[in-house]
Amino acid sequence: DDFMTKIYFAGIRFFLSGILVFLYSFFFTKTKGGKVDLKFLLLLGLVQTTIQYLFFYIGVGNTSGVKSSILQASSTFLIVLFSHFVFKDDPLSLRKIIALAFGFGGIFAANISMGLDFSFRLTGEGFLLMSSLANALGTILVKLKGKDMNPLTLTLGQMIFGSFLLLIPGKIFKHSPLMWTPFAIVLLFYSAFISAAAFTLWYELLKHYKSGEISVYQLFIPIFGSFLSLALLPGEYLNYNLIIGLILVCIGIWILNRKRFL
Repeated sequence: DDFMTKIYFAGIRFFLSGILVFLYSFFFTKTKGGKVDLKFLLLLGLVQTTIQYLFFYIGVGNTSGVKSSILQASSTFLIVLFSHFVFKDDPLSLRKIIALAFGFGGIFAANISMGLDFSFRLTGEGFLLMSSLANALGTILVKLKGKDMNPLTLTLGQMIFGSFLLLIPGKIFKHSPLMWTPFAIVLLFYSAFISAAAFTLWYELLKHYKSGEISVYQLFIPIFGSFLSLALLPGEYLNYNLIIGLILVCIGIWILNRKRFL
């Protein structure tokens, strides 16, 4: 499996994401300049783009789709846990614990019908856990050091710096050439746009809300992924497990936002 070709593609994707953010910032926003910390952007790019997606692309290639969804959701728990120790105003409460329990229960319920084994492989499940750890650390870094920076600047710096650290080794060590069909190019631009928009919105939210609270919303990602699979992939069908999973995640979100609950 030529995973370095995947890493090279990831580098192209995130570099293009950075270009899209730059173009949007230059032509469509009135706010120019602002605070820029190049050392912090380099660190964020290393953690949130290079390390996270290096482990992700290798890990997901060695793990079933079911376990990938569940393990990726572990970043939510890590963010809540780290926030408890790093931020005094974001402690781990009984309400958060119950919300997380419902959320993770929903992820398991949505995937359990597809078969789930409990084997562990360093380059599979282990790397996905490392990817989730990098994602959580990146979120904490932004909350600590990046709250005074423009979210567009954060995303641009992270994508550009992080993508180079994927592009260079990917280009050197890849074994297979990339096949640029029209459909592949469309998918590349689509994935680049999604990454740029998602990280920018996430960093904007981190400026205004506690990381330990909004991170629980990430539990919707594997649920939405399942529904998109139903809509886009042939042979996929709706089942009771997916419906139950969505309901459990929604209950978890509701509990988290019930300030007077418990």
